[in-house]
Amino acid sequence: MRLFMFLSTFFFFSVSYTQQPSHSQITIIGTTHNGNNYINGDSLLNILYKINPAIIFDEIIFSVEAPLYVRLAKSLGLKKNTIEDYATKKYVKKYPNTLLVGMDMKFENRNKYAKEVQRFNENLKSKNNLIFASSTTPDSIKQIILQYITPKNYSIRALNNSDLYTLNQLSLTDSIRLMYKILNTRLISAINNYPQYSDIVEMSNEYLATWNKRNNVMAKNILNQIQTVSTISPVVILCGLYHKFYLEDLLKPQQDKYNFKLYNYWELFKEQ
Repeated sequence: MRLFMFLSTFFFFSVSYTQQPSHSQITIIGTTHNGNNYINGDSLLNILYKINPAIIFDEIIFSVEAPLYVRLAKSLGLKKNTIEDYATKKYVKKYPNTLLVGMDMKFENRNKYAKEVQRFNENLKSKNNLIFASSTTPDSIKQIILQYITPKNYSIRALNNSDLYTLNQLSLTDSIRLMYKILNTRLISAINNYPQYSDIVEMSNEYLATWNKRNNVMAKNILNQIQTVSTISPVVILCGLYHKFYLEDLLKPQQDKYNFKLYNYWELFKEQ
C-alpha cells in the first residue's frame, strides 16, 4: 500500500512538473502611451496582475532614465504619466521583486526627439494631402500615398477608439506592418525623388534611420537581458503599438536560440 501511494505521488509530481513550460513565456503588449476612452493605467495594470510577470520591459523607466526636469514635472503633476509608467509603478510596489527593464535606445534629449517625430508626422501628412489633391501629381505617386495613408488612418482610429485587446489583434499588427513597409520602400523613394517632397527629404530620412535603429536596439536589449536571466515566469514587453510588429518580427526567429516563446497576452492570464 505504501509503495502504491509513493508511486502515485511520484507520478503526480512528475506529470505536474512536465506540464510546466520549459521555455520563457513572453508577450508583447502594444499600447497607446497616453491612453484613450477605453484604455488607462488601471486597465493595463489589471492585465499585469492577471499575468503576474517576473520581468517587465518598458521603453523607458521614468524614475531612473527620464531627465530630472521631466521627473520633477511628473511628481508635481505638471506632466502626465504614461499608462505604462502608472501601471508598472503600481505593479512593482505590490511585487517588489519584479525586474523592471528599460529597453529603448538612449537619447541625449528624448523630449527633443519626440518633438522631431511629431514634426515629421505633421509635415508628411500635410505634404501627402497637398500632393494627393494636386491635379498635376502622377497617378503612381497618388497610389503610393494611398497605400500608406489607408493603414495609417486605420491604425490612428484604432489607437483612439479601441481597448488593449483590440489593439493587439493580428489584423491591426499586420496593417501597421504594411504601413511601415510602404514607408520604408515606396514612399521614402517617392520622397527622395519627387520634387514636391524636397523640403522634407532630410527629416524623412533621419526619422526612418533613427526609427529603424530604435527597434533593433530594443530587440537587442531584450535578448541580452533574457540571455542573462533564467526564468519560466511570464515576461511582459510594453511598447507603443507601432513598435509591436517590429519586435515580433525581430524576436520570433530567436525563440529557439534563447529558449522562449511569444504569446498573445490573454493566453498568459492566470486562473482567477
